[in-house]
Amino acid sequence: MIKDLTVWNKRWTSLKTTLENLIVYYQSLPDADFPRKLTLYHLVERLQAFAETQFTIFYDGFGEHRHFILNPSDEYPPEYALKVTLEQITYDLEVIQRAAAQRISGTDDMKRVLETADKLTWKALWPAKDTNLVNPGTTVITYFQKSPSIRLIPYAPVALVGIPLSTTAIGRDYLAIPHEVGHYVFRHGKSDMVSLSTALLNKLPKEPAWCYQWAEEIFSDIYGCLIGGPVIALDFQDLQLENSRQDFTKDDGEHPIPALRPDIYHKALQKMGLPNWSAKLEKRWQRKLAKRRIPPISTPSDSAPTDLEPCSAVEMVIDEVTARLSGAQIDHWSDSADIASPNVAGPQQEDDADFEELYRDFEENRIPNLVTDVNVDELDEGMPSSVPRPWTDLIRAKLRDSESPLEDPKSPRYVLSTEVWVSILNADGWTIRGPQGRN
Repeated sequence: MIKDLTVWNKRWTSLKTTLENLIVYYQSLPDADFPRKLTLYHLVERLQAFAETQFTIFYDGFGEHRHFILNPSDEYPPEYALKVTLEQITYDLEVIQRAAAQRISGTDDMKRVLETADKLTWKALWPAKDTNLVNPGTTVITYFQKSPSIRLIPYAPVALVGIPLSTTAIGRDYLAIPHEVGHYVFRHGKSDMVSLSTALLNKLPKEPAWCYQWAEEIFSDIYGCLIGGPVIALDFQDLQLENSRQDFTKDDGEHPIPALRPDIYHKALQKMGLPNWSAKLEKRWQRKLAKRRIPPISTPSDSAPTDLEPCSAVEMVIDEVTARLSGAQIDHWSDSADIASPNVAGPQQEDDADFEELYRDFEENRIPNLVTDVNVDELDEGMPSSVPRPWTDLIRAKLRDSESPLEDPKSPRYVLSTEVWVSILNADGWTIRGPQGRN
């Protein structure tokens, strides 16, 4: 037990007051002046309720022991748990405030683009909702930040997707959305009452290690490709070219190596029945690689991959995702019909007109068609108005899955093993990223 946690309680009290004041402020704003008010208002309410319970678990569990007793951890001291909890609450508050302020006081262009981004994100998520992979009541909120991201939150069925401010001028920058939605589906999806991520990871081979570590990114790439089609495969080629020469062949232990990553999309397009688009895009990528004169590929492990063939996870994830989305209504972001067979063995210098046409068609035709049947008011209908109950139910569930005693036999207190309270601290991925989220 730590005898004096006063400073941490003062920090929480300050943060709690900010949350309560923000709830009052948002409630006072006229609906007409606050697009997506219902979702953002209730999102702050749910953050406040979740935050209070989360902080109490660690403040009481390491301090007064009125309701919780947390077994000590050499790796994660109490100060770490309290710091991480308050930081993550603040990060979420920052993102929600940003999303709200951009809608309340942003420029007309910002408001227009955010409305379009909300609708496109809703469209990208729909196949997972349609097949009950995620909660059918899940909604979305987009906001501007420096780069595309997904913010994972455990207290509300909301996909918080960050988009770059450049989207106000460059329509193709919307193409990051399906991949970010893929992260949400991976983390929040359910399969036969089991976490989708757990179900998939249990099926994947653990070797090679570099391939297993890329599993979430591979899933998100494939999900995004099933939604976006050839145009998102093209966009991800161009995104990889933004890496420095060193990073272009470097494994960061989380993302597929940029030099190899487009092959995931080529394989997905093959599975989608678009072999000619796959071949054409693969040929383009080979030309780009030749111009780069890339150095040897490096990974943290001893075995450096030169291609994706040893990574059977790619084909396995493609099969899993396509099977789970079978029968879903998917409004593709580019033409779902294949092109005529390309001259794969042709000259090295190929006319890129088809690729520019992909981008042009997406910006001028696909975006308007995708959003035309989405009513923005519909996006707020799924947001629960009730605040979540304290985390008692979740704690009980986690205790049932562990060997920890449910309660101290001598008192009505929860005894949480280190494994259990670290799991609560992580909150299914909540504490692994700062304000920028996961990209």
